[in-house]
Amino acid sequence: MSVSVHRLVISTNAWGGGTALSVLPLSGYILEIRAPNAASQLTAGGTGDFTFTRLSDGGTVLDVTNQAAPFQYQPRPVLNTTAGGTAALPAYLNEGVPIDDHLRLTVAQAAVSTSGTVFVHVDSRD
Repeated sequence: MSVSVHRLVISTNAWGGGTALSVLPLSGYILEIRAPNAASQLTAGGTGDFTFTRLSDGGTVLDVTNQAAPFQYQPRPVLNTTAGGTAALPAYLNEGVPIDDHLRLTVAQAAVSTSGTVFVHVDSRD
């Protein structure tokens, strides 16, 4: 297990929206997405909507609304039954969300004209 940390620096516009893209493609499993206290200016006095997706296929890694910084999430894939229903996630299954692509962060309804850094921890399984 080899965990690496990637930084997504996001700046918001006059409407509180913005987009950031990972500098390099990420490869492995996303274990954690974290906006520390230093990112709290992104949601100063309120909240924001944060959506993390894979660039090529648009697959959702994490989507949270009305979220104030600081925050920390450990996204996990949803398991499905063979009939397409949602299955319970066993405790031993904690790989994270698979990625072999750039990660895009889209922010909406956050604080206006500011910036912050969100950290993404990836297990590259070297």
